[in-house]
Amino acid sequence: MRWSYLIKHWFSTLFIGPVIAQIMLLVDSIDSLLFGFFEYYFLFIIFGFFFSTPTYLVYSLLYWYLAKKNLDEWKAKVILIFVAITGIVMTFSAIGGSVSDYGIISYSISSLLTGIFFKLNFKNDNN
Repeated sequence: MRWSYLIKHWFSTLFIGPVIAQIMLLVDSIDSLLFGFFEYYFLFIIFGFFFSTPTYLVYSLLYWYLAKKNLDEWKAKVILIFVAITGIVMTFSAIGGSVSDYGIISYSISSLLTGIFFKLNFKNDNN
């Protein structure tokens, strides 16, 4: 079984989500400095990794299950993206804070776009 979709989807969501959030904050003219963003970008990635780990543990179990079921690629993608976005909403809701809505929206957009973009192939190249 190939796990490349899961890894690409997870890490691209982690790397792109903060960028989308920063753009949203700049458009809304909320007190955000671009220079502050660059200073803290890697902290966003590290904290994002730790906070997203429970979601992606569930995601990986579901990924394994769907691979065994030989589900159609688009159906599997919809299910996996739904689980990822649900985890994003639950995590940011639990954390709370003044910019949690921006986090929910930006990471969800990132997860949706990258989840659609990457090719899902459960089988190894030699199968």
